[in-house]
Amino acid sequence: MIPKGWSKLFWMCMEEIREPLEKAGLTNTFYFTQVKEKYGELCLYNNGATEEVLDIISKYEYLSQFVCDRCGKPADYQTRGWIENICKKCYKAQYKDKEEPRYPIELDLTPIKLRYMDDRFVEMKQDFTETWQRYLKEIEK
Repeated sequence: MIPKGWSKLFWMCMEEIREPLEKAGLTNTFYFTQVKEKYGELCLYNNGATEEVLDIISKYEYLSQFVCDRCGKPADYQTRGWIENICKKCYKAQYKDKEEPRYPIELDLTPIKLRYMDDRFVEMKQDFTETWQRYLKEIEK
């Protein structure tokens, strides 16, 4: 089950993969085998798709680390133990008597991804700034 705070992120992912799935002729055969939270990140397991679709899914899984899994606002902290990405407001509501955690989240919208190509791993710099800005506009609505 998807935490409530990540539902907007999930639906943005669905909108973005629609066209590449149609282009590849996978609209009627592609599906998610499992959708869940794991280690503080949205995990979208599927039955296989094109590299383009998998890259889009991977982007949204990555961005979920920076979104409060309760309300959908940008997360301020990541808790330890059972990992949660949580904003200050939700943290204070949940953990009234505890001090703020010492694990602030640092937003990184340009991660490096390793991809196996030509019998070796190649570093590929990604830029998710545009998607993040679009997400912030969506949650303001």
